[in-house]
Order: sequence, then C-alpha cells, then structure tokens
Amino acid sequence: MSVFVSPPELRKLCGHNSIVGEPDEKAASNLGYCIFENHYKAELVDEIRRGAEALEGEASSKFLSLTHLRKAHKRIPAIEVLMHDPQRLAFLSDVAGCELEPYPITTAAAHINYYRREKSTIDFHTDGCAFVELIPLTITGDPPDSATLIYNGSIQGGLNAARRAELFNSDDVERIVQQVGMSVLLQGRRVLHSADIQNDSERVTLVLPLRSKNEPWKDDNTLFRLLQDDAAEDVVDEWVKDVAERQYPAFRRMQASQTS
Repeated sequence: MSVFVSPPELRKLCGHNSIVGEPDEKAASNLGYCIFENHYKAELVDEIRRGAEALEGEASSKFLSLTHLRKAHKRIPAIEVLMHDPQRLAFLSDVAGCELEPYPITTAAAHINYYRREKSTIDFHTDGCAFVELIPLTITGDPPDSATLIYNGSIQGGLNAARRAELFNSDDVERIVQQVGMSVLLQGRRVLHSADIQNDSERVTLVLPLRSKNEPWKDDNTLFRLLQDDAAEDVVDEWVKDVAERQYPAFRRMQASQTS
C-alpha cells in the first residue's frame, strides 16, 4: 500500500533551483533543491510526529550544533515504511534527475531534527549523503516562520566566510520557507545550507537521506565524519561493507565504461 494519499505529480512542484555555479562533476545530478506537496498520508505522518515528540528527550547535539535523533527509523516503524516506499522513491528520483535509494548506513539513514527556541539551529554546512528529503512534522509560532537557508555561491567561499565570522548579505542567501505538508528535496552534499527560525517559531523535521543508486560513491560521509556522531561499534563494519560491496564496485564499473 502506498504512503501517498494520491500519487503527486511533477506539475505540483512549488520551486526549483539548479546547483550553484559551474557544472559540478561531484554532484549526482543538477538538482540543487525542490519544494513540493508531499501528499503523504496523514495517519502515517501523525504516527511519526507522535513518535518524534515522545523520543525528543533522547536527542543529542554533537556535530554541527544540531539537536537530533539518529537512526530514527529503528525507533519509529512508520519512518521505515516511508523510507522504502517504491512510489515515493520513483517520484523523488524523477525530481532529482537520477535514481535514488535510501541511505544504507543505519545510524545516518533517518534523523529527526529538533529546532527549539532555546537551542541553536545548525551551522552552515554541506551534508555527507548526496540528497536529503526534509519533511516538517510540526512548525509552531505566531506566526510560524521556519526556513532552510541556501547559500548562493561556492561552497568553499561560503565556508571561508563563515570561519571568519562574516555575515552573509541577504542577496547571498535564499530562504526556503517550510510548511507542514511540504517537502524539500535538497542535494545538500553540493549546496551550502543552514536552518532559520523566526518569530519564536519551533520546528521538528524528519530528515530522510538518499543517494544515487548508480553512483553511490558520491558520498561525503567518511567514516571519520560519521564517528563525530556515532560510536565506532555502531558504524565501522557497516560503512566498510558498503564501501567494499557497493561504492567501490560501482566506481570501477564507471571507470570501465569510460575506457571501453
């Protein structure tokens, strides 16, 4: 049974942005971000939202000043249903311009981010995984005002400015206002981004990482990046197996196709 109330159509897309700058060979596709009505069944989203609220006390803040719950799909079964739904994956692949698969490293495969007034949001960063779908579960405030911020420039230039504590001009940053019932598909590995909370708003977001099925090596989640959030016993064996059995063979096939 599909997770959709009805399958969404691409004409319902509410926004689109290509990768910033020159053609990027490191990118899995040309998509920067896309915001769309997700049409996910209300009862499924409600089950995830209730689980997220119940588990907030177990969230931690280690990397990037983000308060989040790792491997959320292992705590909330409805997330795993959503992650692997074939129609969802087909739709998101159409949006991304490449075939997508759920992220295979358990600890990094699904997060719940908690953006609360008394806590920092998240530093400007790029993601380890190629793509993420951001699904707001709750947004509160009077009026509610929460957004994803996209830096409209080179990743390295933005990171250098952030390290110097320079403030970005409004022209440098695109503000993607988020709403419950809308998703953002973001190629966050190749786009510098952050989160913004205004007017005493708060947001709880389900984050579902994905990657290119045909180019799984386009992945910046090094083992050492993952270890900034995860215990070695929870990630090392799975990461090594994925590199050896999925990423490396796929990369070798690509090399062979270029020389044949």
